Amino acid sequence: MSVATDNHPDAVLKALLDKGFRSHRRERLLKIHELCRKQHEAGSRDFSLPTIGDLAQKEDIIVGRALYNANSDCYKELIEAWAVYAGPPAPKPPKTLAS
Repeated sequence: MSVATDNHPDAVLKALLDKGFRSHRRERLLKIHELCRKQHEAGSRDFSLPTIGDLAQKEDIIVGRALYNANSDCYKELIEAWAVYAGPPAPKPPKTLAS
């Protein structure tokens, strides 16, 4: 799935950057994009807000639950683009009952 489309994360990032956000938001968008790229290259398909939020907090990109704020829609849009690009998360193995 390496064909660039309008929904490709690079295209979504470019569209977001073209909106002319202030420098700190542009910087965070670039850092979150890079974080998601590394997540994808590692073979992960988990681009949930809790997972990316935790990783972004560890990298000092955002603090706390910032991704859940109303003014964080641009970050959520970028993360969602990565989630769609990576495909659905791998199914969890079925639970077995202990005998």
